[in-house]
Amino acid sequence: MGMCKTIVLLTYIGCLFCTSELFIGSNIQPKWISLYVGLSFWGLYSCFVLFRKHSSFNVNYEKMVKLILIISLVEILYGEFHYFLIQRNYLHLAECGSFDNPSGYALCICSVFPFIFLFYNNYKKRILITSFLFILFIMGVIISGSRTGLITIAGVLIVYFFYYGKLKTRYIHKNDNYKAVLLIFFIIGLFFVLYLIKKDSVNGRLLIWCTAIYMISDAPFWGHGPGAVKKKYMDYQALLLQNHTDDQWAMLADNTKHLFNEYLEILVQFGLFGFILFIGGVSILIYCYKRTSTILSKCALLSLISIAIYSLFSYPFTYSFTWLLVFIDLLIIIEEAYKSSIRILFNRLRIINAIILFSTSSVILYKVYINSVGEIKICTIVKDRSLSCNQKILEYMKIRRLVYNNPVYLYNFAVESYMNDDFELSLSLIEHCKKSWSDYELELLEALNYSELKLYNLSDIHFIKAHNMCPNRFEPLYYRVKDYIIQKKFKEAKDIAVSIINKRVKVPSEIIDNIKKDMYDLYKNLNNTNIY
Repeated sequence: MGMCKTIVLLTYIGCLFCTSELFIGSNIQPKWISLYVGLSFWGLYSCFVLFRKHSSFNVNYEKMVKLILIISLVEILYGEFHYFLIQRNYLHLAECGSFDNPSGYALCICSVFPFIFLFYNNYKKRILITSFLFILFIMGVIISGSRTGLITIAGVLIVYFFYYGKLKTRYIHKNDNYKAVLLIFFIIGLFFVLYLIKKDSVNGRLLIWCTAIYMISDAPFWGHGPGAVKKKYMDYQALLLQNHTDDQWAMLADNTKHLFNEYLEILVQFGLFGFILFIGGVSILIYCYKRTSTILSKCALLSLISIAIYSLFSYPFTYSFTWLLVFIDLLIIIEEAYKSSIRILFNRLRIINAIILFSTSSVILYKVYINSVGEIKICTIVKDRSLSCNQKILEYMKIRRLVYNNPVYLYNFAVESYMNDDFELSLSLIEHCKKSWSDYELELLEALNYSELKLYNLSDIHFIKAHNMCPNRFEPLYYRVKDYIIQKKFKEAKDIAVSIINKRVKVPSEIIDNIKKDMYDLYKNLNNTNIY
């Protein structure tokens, strides 16, 4: 099964390093395409093997995992080289590696970190190799600036040394109570130190989690459905913050796409029913693991534990390589537990399995091709500055059937329609976009369309909602003042102008300075004229 291993390794390389400016998400989408294409080819090749009577699935998982570790090491060294040599004058900036965010770089390190222990034993050379890798991995997490990464590494080391390593036999059984107290104090201390490093970041996540709990309370049993975070989260954040637009929560709010906790994502989307199914799957996995005793299965479980810890404070499943690693980890544990049973089952159902793999892989490849063509066309239109507004609209109309349910397409088409004064079309596109995506920019765009149509009651509703979504933003209040001036509601305009002048600034910018200056001039004019 050398070809199978090659496909998996090439897929993993693609999931780490593949980027392309042909896509709007140049660092994310190509990596997902690599995963889908790689798994599809793996499925087609497996189908070919199943049709051959004398072929069998014999994968050397240990060699595969070590090669994955080497590939990840290349990613780590690339990040460290970039940080210390190319970015040396800007060491205060967190390292991203080949990802769009330091979180992806730190996750890559943490998820494969447990496989270092495959090299760990009493031989001096092995100890040196393990120590060297350990230093490189820790250094990578530090330059990423990821507190979640540090917590994850600490968690994996605690589990390994207290439950797998020599400390278990020499120390743990004699001092169980002391061990528990020591671990509790260590974890509390680590959390406290990391909280002090970035208080606002932690408080921002607390706001997100409070909003998520608010969502769960509305649909506790079955959840809000797949994609609920992108569709509904910002609406709930607006409801939560509508009475807190001037306090510390307002400064923390942002245009959120992730809950920074994968378990809350399960509860929000699928409710308690989905979470119980998840717990059931974890229980089955633990049962399978207990039937194995190899160091490889222990490392695979530690890899899953590292991803599980990372999932408490971040969004690891946004990255395609996480899914591939979880798939490999599960294969290792399950096959180690039921190797003979799985082979017998595959041999008995060769034709059925081959048909399922062939049909599934073919459908995935077709879908990836269609979606990729659509994404490339959208990106080409968005980035082409030589096209006028009318020309862009015509180009969007041409690809309408191909990508009509794509929220990126709908939003950009709505923006161009607004710029072209076709406000009815823009509102129609926004309404369709809201079925799969709702955020601050979309709400603001809807308000601007109603304002241009002189439907000021509706525009005011959406400006207020956009302001409640992200109370630290200035634009919704600014446009409300403009609308009130047109309607000759000078008192309301003056009151909002004063609130803008006194409003705290989260991130200074020239736009905010101009808005404040404009409102200050307006306030002086209204005071001088006394027209209200």
